[in-house]
Amino acid sequence: EAGEFRVSVAEGVTFTNNAINLTGNLRLVKDGTGSLLAKMTGQTYEGGTEIVAGTVSCGVTIDQGWLFGAAGSEITVRAGAFFNLLGKKGGEAYSFVLDGGTVINDTPVDSNDATIGSLRLLADSTLLLPDIAFKHDVTVAANSVWELGGKTLTVQLLGTDPDLYFKTGPVTMRNGTVKTVGTGGFFHDCIGVNASDHVTYDFESLLRLKA
Repeated sequence: EAGEFRVSVAEGVTFTNNAINLTGNLRLVKDGTGSLLAKMTGQTYEGGTEIVAGTVSCGVTIDQGWLFGAAGSEITVRAGAFFNLLGKKGGEAYSFVLDGGTVINDTPVDSNDATIGSLRLLADSTLLLPDIAFKHDVTVAANSVWELGGKTLTVQLLGTDPDLYFKTGPVTMRNGTVKTVGTGGFFHDCIGVNASDHVTYDFESLLRLKA
């Protein structure tokens, strides 16, 4: 069982990690309603990251190495908590376990998109893109798997231009509902999705499907 490194940040406070390097069989746990801004790259801890409350954000915007544990480790976002890509682009495609939490990208920096990977839903959860400023504001890495667990993933696309969009593909989605809302577009590459995967699409935003 992994040991635990717990960071508790009070409301209205931001703690910036630009010096602490975690290694080994360790799990990073963030609680408290304040924010943790991760700037220390090259993290190799293997127990994953859990956001119990508040916000955890990427503190670098280019590919500078792992901010949240060894390659392949998961980031768990609990109900009411947030993980903010903060314009992170290129490199690592973080994988998520969403237990009612939200993944957000509220500071897209340019046309180089932020990338996320596989995810598992333990409860209805949200991907939130408040202002899609560039095409491919967020892309899901090819060959990722979204295990929806009978739950609903809501993709909120709140930009003003329907030609700017969130892109997935090719990604396998299984057993649940993907709902998109807002004015931004949702582009989905259908490779890897088939009827036996029991996925319902509820699109209230512009939809592009690529077979």
